[in-house]
Amino acid sequence: MSLKNWGRIAGLFGVVVLFSAVFNWLFVTGSIASAGVIARFAVGAAGIAFWLVSNRGERPLGRGAFYGAVSAVSALVLVAALAGINYIVVKKAKSWDLTKDRIFTLSDQTIGVLKGLKEPVTVQAFFSGSEPSTWSWIRGCASTKRRRTSSASSSWTRSSIRAASRT
Repeated sequence: MSLKNWGRIAGLFGVVVLFSAVFNWLFVTGSIASAGVIARFAVGAAGIAFWLVSNRGERPLGRGAFYGAVSAVSALVLVAALAGINYIVVKKAKSWDLTKDRIFTLSDQTIGVLKGLKEPVTVQAFFSGSEPSTWSWIRGCASTKRRRTSSASSSWTRSSIRAASRT
């Protein structure tokens, strides 16, 4: 195998290791100062440098490289757009009640009462532990209440109550 072929292999390996370093930095360690990230960057840069040195006389970028670069840039733009949309959705949370009778929406009168509260309110609810839909509905109402008023706080304890059996 010629030096040129080894250079191509090293260049491809360097690009893969470089992407691995970026992935490790962003999603695993969260810090560029990590030894693993620095080592991957160094190995990736060395592989790309070896490819550049061993293929000096050739024209490495042709039509295929152009279309590959366009595809890579398009993919990066798409990922950046999706990440931006996700960030906006997380920061500007909005919920919709799409039920026919709007059963998960507070009435205007209830919203007015919640805004008029001066003291914290404690809610105690007792229900069977076998009703998960009730539990999630109550938690949803409490989170809506917390968004509507500043005097809302709640703590939750879920327990099942057994009826005493008669003998």
